[in-house]
Amino acid sequence: MREQLAQCKCPPSYTGKYCEIQTTTIFANETQKFKEESENIACEKDSFIFSCPNGGVILVDYALFGYSKISKSDQCLKIDKIIDSKEDFTCIDSSSLQTMIQKCQGLTYCQFPSVKDLFGQRPCPRDIPVSLNTRLRCSSESNIPNKCPPGALYIQGRCYKPFLESIISSRKTYDEAQAECGNTGGNLANPQREPIFSMLYSEIEKSAEKLNISLLNERFWVRNESDSLPSTAEWQNMCPFLQIDTNVPQPGSCQSRLHWICEYPPSGELTQRITESSLITSSSTTFSSTVPSTTSSTTIITSAKTTVSRWVHIFL
Repeated sequence: MREQLAQCKCPPSYTGKYCEIQTTTIFANETQKFKEESENIACEKDSFIFSCPNGGVILVDYALFGYSKISKSDQCLKIDKIIDSKEDFTCIDSSSLQTMIQKCQGLTYCQFPSVKDLFGQRPCPRDIPVSLNTRLRCSSESNIPNKCPPGALYIQGRCYKPFLESIISSRKTYDEAQAECGNTGGNLANPQREPIFSMLYSEIEKSAEKLNISLLNERFWVRNESDSLPSTAEWQNMCPFLQIDTNVPQPGSCQSRLHWICEYPPSGELTQRITESSLITSSSTTFSSTVPSTTSSTTIITSAKTTVSRWVHIFL
């Protein structure tokens, strides 16, 4: 069973991954001090932008795309439309948090033209308003996540890992490559910007030499997010790949078996999360708490290192 990340909807005056931090608390330790923080609700056609101007990087604490009784999606309704009460109705994208982590975490600046463009498919019927609820903050300059998976290279807030296979049958179709990256918490890479491409090329050369592979005419599946690429007929039903001698993607059959490049958000002390396999919840038990509550249930989160008791909702 694939593990999923746990997240919490915080009551007022609390923040952090698991609502464990009071926003009014003044920390003596600069590595724990939050310089920038934002809780935001965006409708599916809204653009999104968040930045950390003071040397830190983005940390994604919470993200929920869809509709639920606490999502406040009703504000995304058209003025001339009326929706019945749907307090018990919920339709959410289960990959909301992971999608936002992949898109923004570890970067100093994150922007996309619309919520719909980021998530692609809406998780709800057409008559249900959807929104993206997020809670983001900035790390301090002295505590920036920069750890990468084994074999990956850290470049400008992202981890890049090329996969070279000497046996053609071990290479992947586009969908297989995308799934392989996703299974390990990443996505296909978009390494078109310099100096990312040049640094990654150097790493690929080293790997090719070890495997005794000639890079001439070799192709790598990548993610295509370049605004400069033509939206012509040749790209219909085709998928983007890079040849090692250029950083401009070209269209190819999505069923071809090629090498691939994965991209991951970096990890660190501030990004470690409880997963479903290590999560113990009890949403039906009531506990006394001094934390102000705007929700109707109490949940205890337990991991090997941390126990947090808050009046929160947990979404898996």
